[in-house]
Amino acid sequence: MNEALREIGTIKQFVKDEVIFSEGEMGNALYILLSGKVSVSKQSDFDGESIVLAELDSGAVFGEMAVIRDHFRSATLTAVEPVITLCIARENFSKFIMLESRYAHTMLKTLAMRIQSVRQKCEERSLCQHDQ
Repeated sequence: MNEALREIGTIKQFVKDEVIFSEGEMGNALYILLSGKVSVSKQSDFDGESIVLAELDSGAVFGEMAVIRDHFRSATLTAVEPVITLCIARENFSKFIMLESRYAHTMLKTLAMRIQSVRQKCEERSLCQHDQ
């Protein structure tokens, strides 16, 4: 990671099982996962249970959806193991994209994969519930 990127962000560490942010909170920053693994979960509208949507590894960017949309968090992110992140505040988002344009491409790919994964999980869940 380049020095300019470190200057616009803050290193944050999380212990295993610590919630990084929760679904429904206002999103004010995005995170680059420098080390560790995080779990992405969402509360089901159907039965209120938590559904794990994905696990992200080092190099992943998360929290960008709420920053881009200036909206609430769409999922809960929890450290699966000790985690180190670079936290980039909303006001530095444009600088972040200009400094590290490769992350813009990574974010677009990640968003597309997340949409596909959520659709698949919803379809699977819907099929399972119809069989009951």
